Amino acid sequence: MAEEQVKNRLEQDSIGKLMLELCTQTTLSIMIYNIYTITDTFYVSKGIGSVASGAIGIFSPVLLLVNGVSSTLGTGGASIISRRLGERNPAGGKKVVGCMMWLWVLCSLTITITGLAFLEPLLELLGSTSEIYPYAVEYGRIMLIGTIISTGFSGIMRAEAVRWQPDGSCLEHGTIWMQIMRNILV
Repeated sequence: MAEEQVKNRLEQDSIGKLMLELCTQTTLSIMIYNIYTITDTFYVSKGIGSVASGAIGIFSPVLLLVNGVSSTLGTGGASIISRRLGERNPAGGKKVVGCMMWLWVLCSLTITITGLAFLEPLLELLGSTSEIYPYAVEYGRIMLIGTIISTGFSGIMRAEAVRWQPDGSCLEHGTIWMQIMRNILV
């Protein structure tokens, strides 16, 4: 009986209730990302000084670009995965996840290598002053190298928030909450 209720949840629950539940997870993950950025800026400004905080501000458009690429890949991949899981085709969903992993690695390596190669002229283009410049170079290098290991999979994790099992039953799990907890702990 309980299995049947879970299985038909997407068919029986109101769209508003489902949207609220799924949008809440997405909104929380974006809020956590922004809180991380604010916290990063706060600690840098208190620990190093306002000039170093300015370096974070100068480099933030690059981080927005990385986040944009990550979100685009994650959302596109999530859409395809959701359709495969809705078709009860978990093998097709796994193939998409594999492709998305390789595509994210390729994109992140491209961003990292290009960013490191052109970091100094990029910072000048973004308006870095001579006082902020050394801090911006150091911060930029760290963040660009971190792009390689950053995740492009938050959209995919949300796509699997409702995952169909091979027997046709639906199993809900909270992989998005693992991402949120990781950001809180970092």
